[in-house]
Amino acid sequence: MRCYDKGFIQAYIDGELPHDTSKTFIKHLDTCEICQDALVEISKLNRWEHVMFEEEAIHSSQDINIDIDQAWKTFESRSKLENVSYINQKTEQKKGLFTNMNKKSKRFMYAAVAAAGLFTTAMIPQVQVAAMNVVSYFSNEVSNDKVVNEGMKDENGVTQDMMKNGQYIPIDEKITNQGITVHFKELYVADSRISVHYNIEKADGSLVPYEFATTGLNLKSDGKENSQQEENPEYYEKDGIFSQSPFIQGGNGLPFKLKAAGQELEHVGIRDKDRPESVLTFVEGPEGKDSFKQPLTLDVNINKIGKVAGSWKGQIQIDPSKLKK
Repeated sequence: MRCYDKGFIQAYIDGELPHDTSKTFIKHLDTCEICQDALVEISKLNRWEHVMFEEEAIHSSQDINIDIDQAWKTFESRSKLENVSYINQKTEQKKGLFTNMNKKSKRFMYAAVAAAGLFTTAMIPQVQVAAMNVVSYFSNEVSNDKVVNEGMKDENGVTQDMMKNGQYIPIDEKITNQGITVHFKELYVADSRISVHYNIEKADGSLVPYEFATTGLNLKSDGKENSQQEENPEYYEKDGIFSQSPFIQGGNGLPFKLKAAGQELEHVGIRDKDRPESVLTFVEGPEGKDSFKQPLTLDVNINKIGKVAGSWKGQIQIDPSKLKK
């Protein structure tokens, strides 16, 4: 297996690689621990360099030499205090199955569903510093969702590029009820997919707990590991079939629907991580070609989040026709 040098990995972090080259590198990262470690190391050194520059700016007028060991300690301490998050090393175990948004339309079959499993790394730093273009949570989820990116085939059996002509768009839309806010933060709009990054937040802006009301349910699994909620609970219904408890529950069917001219789109698959911080993705099926090129509305209708019942309703406008190609 050919590994990539540090100059190439730095170019990836800086966003300087062509889209196809980045995709090839991301696939390589999926199985190469050497390059995963190199990416972590370079990202961390970039952050350290940023701290060094800050220290140099503070002391330059005094002509004081910087103690390298002290600078590194400063970096480590600041990393604990500042908003530095990490991608969990544990691989996602969910199958990532799509559900059909409209029962009347055909169900899609995605070849890569069984092989789903999001990009696994040894804790890649996502430092929220404007000067450091390190991979964000949302871009990582979008780029490495194998079920979407590699599982969709057209009518000729050819795998589609689900990131073709894609653009990241910052938004700041909030729907609040019962002291809980559904905060829509970013969009990724491409020819055949629309992904939405949203948080479920408390009044202070922190994420609500990932927890469920399971009293009275005949549980198959509580979804916990070492007393921590890792998955949605599963429970047996009266007919013996088991279902999964949703963290976000729709007020009338699904909590999120994509509409055009007020009508729910047919031939569209939906994928949602269903967590306090989540990525919702709509995928256009072969029969719905070009349906994402018209003005659209993300319709939100939620009546329960975790253990809290309420009413979170609203609409977010998405107009792909206005995006630069």
